[in-house]
Amino acid sequence: MNRKTLSFLAVISGTTFPALADTIHVAPCGDDSWTGASPVCAAPDGPKRTIQAGIDASTDGDIVLVADGVYRGSGNRDMDYGGRAITLRGAGGASACIIDCQGSASEPHRAFHFHNEETTASVLEGFTIQNAFEPTDVGFGGAIICETGVVLIQGCIFRGNQTYVGGAIYAGPSELEFVNCDFVDNTATHSGGAIAQDAGGTIVFTNCTFRHNTTTNPAGNGGGGVICASAEASFDRCLFVDNSGARIGGGLWATGSAVSLTDCTFIGNSAPNRASGCALSAGTTAALVNCLFASNTGAPGVGALWVGDGLCCTSSVIMANCTFSRNGTSSGTGVSVTQTSALVASNCIYWDNASPILTEPSTLVWFSHSDIEGGWSGSGSGNMNADPLFADPDAGNFRLSGFSPCIDSGDNTALPAGVTTNLDGYPRFRDDPWTPDTGVPGGAGGSTIVDMGAYERQDPSCTADLNADGLVDFSDYLEFLNLFGADDPRADFNHDGLVDFSDYLEFLNHYDAGC
Repeated sequence: MNRKTLSFLAVISGTTFPALADTIHVAPCGDDSWTGASPVCAAPDGPKRTIQAGIDASTDGDIVLVADGVYRGSGNRDMDYGGRAITLRGAGGASACIIDCQGSASEPHRAFHFHNEETTASVLEGFTIQNAFEPTDVGFGGAIICETGVVLIQGCIFRGNQTYVGGAIYAGPSELEFVNCDFVDNTATHSGGAIAQDAGGTIVFTNCTFRHNTTTNPAGNGGGGVICASAEASFDRCLFVDNSGARIGGGLWATGSAVSLTDCTFIGNSAPNRASGCALSAGTTAALVNCLFASNTGAPGVGALWVGDGLCCTSSVIMANCTFSRNGTSSGTGVSVTQTSALVASNCIYWDNASPILTEPSTLVWFSHSDIEGGWSGSGSGNMNADPLFADPDAGNFRLSGFSPCIDSGDNTALPAGVTTNLDGYPRFRDDPWTPDTGVPGGAGGSTIVDMGAYERQDPSCTADLNADGLVDFSDYLEFLNLFGADDPRADFNHDGLVDFSDYLEFLNHYDAGC
């Protein structure tokens, strides 16, 4: 060796390196609490017999690797990380590694209890957790309780959990983030059919679905899907479908919170009091952009969206480019604002709901550049009372057809900075050369004016795309024949005020051109 090499080695030998992470194996190897098989059972040192034992044997940075199988009984439920920054991983993924909590009313159990200020360095990955149960009269968090800490949950499905508050998850003053998660068929007696966020903290949802979650006690607080109390909550590209609140807020109830809802959809939710889709109350401040409320049902006076004081204080909501249609049946409505609360809305469509927008004398409700059935007598300019000509509302398609008066009629300056796409994720500010520009230019759109509602009419060369599904196909041809036969103005393809054979020829030209 030469002197240079020796000198280099001396530097290395004087450097302190962090300890390498250990991998701790879990496989009960024939224990009655486990169903599975693993080659680690033949290892000389042997694996840990329960998941909790593997956690307890770990230190920060370790990986606890759990063999495939079904895990039951003590040590495999009601588990606690104890604040450790470890990765707990199912070896074969969620389909092969199952934690069966075997919870029941007489013997309630959950899978994990995060309450020691764990952060995103504490990882749970690759498990199916089933049959979690907390008492329906006193329990919290049927699957997970997080009293404090920072938690990131990605790509998870929470199904069929039940308890008193927070059917699947209960969170205290924590920082939680959910990405690509589904919450299905969870139940809470009192509040938060899927999730209850309480006592402050922040919670963020991105691309999450809440479906068929419920609360069951009419005396409870409600929030069939989610309840946020005194929290900061953000929902981006989330879907609330067929959730039910026994009292208020079939899909979501935010009370005393700061909330943002962007590109969210509320369909088929129900509640008997105040809000069938989304309730914002007790001093909540909220911003809604590109949201759709459709076919949500409630009792008389119940809106798909409710903004109110509740038992406390004024709530205030700013809303842009939202669509409300077919909410309520023989009763209920799309929007209700009560007590002293305020709603300021721009570029919205309110059409074909069971009743008009409901307000009280002490509320502040202001619409501008919006299409409101029956008109709007409050302040604001650019409002209209005209059929928005949705593409196919009977099929739940509330995109704009090529002849909608809502095209190029919004106010660019009402959209928050950075919003450049619609509910579908397609670009905003698409000009339609067939439609006069009646809105307000500026902002990110420049001289190209935004459409009203949650959806932006896309490529104008697709005028023949009558169902606005991005394709020009035989279904559009059949739709044109229906419109033509009914002398519908949407069939006036040459814009001469008549529906005749020349429009049929013009449609064929567009049909051949495609998108």
